[in-house]
Amino acid sequence: MKKLWHITHSCGHKAERDLSDRAADRRAGFAEWLANRECTDCWRAARTTDEQDKAAWLEARRAEEQAESDAWSAQYRMPPLEGTVRAVAWGVRCRHQILADAYTGLVLEGETSEAQWEVIEETALSRLAAQHDEIQRLRNDPAPEDAGNVRPLASVSSKTAPFGSCS
Repeated sequence: MKKLWHITHSCGHKAERDLSDRAADRRAGFAEWLANRECTDCWRAARTTDEQDKAAWLEARRAEEQAESDAWSAQYRMPPLEGTVRAVAWGVRCRHQILADAYTGLVLEGETSEAQWEVIEETALSRLAAQHDEIQRLRNDPAPEDAGNVRPLASVSSKTAPFGSCS
């Protein structure tokens, strides 16, 4: 019974494979299947290249999204976010995506007019600016009389927060 098979892979490489671990009646079929595939080395090289291409594409896409979000934040005078570099980048993208989706859903696909959207937008911007200013004031001058009036961020509900949360 033949145990060693000489296989010419679809990539042109030749290999000798021990198929003794296969049932005797399935060895010829498996050898034919192997011949229709790339050799292990070529397969691995293609997978590595695919992963590198995917990682490069994802990195370029994230950089493009970040540039769009940063430009949008500057155009609409969004208050700056604070945190780690990674968290701020994520927050800026998240804020941009939420508001862009809200605009699309309410104005482009819904029944909200441009004038109504501008009122919503101005209200949201003024609330964000007021919250940002209050946080900065408390950080710079935490007066003892304000200590009882400050709510932790976790206590702000989605009804009082202008845009809810992004998860």
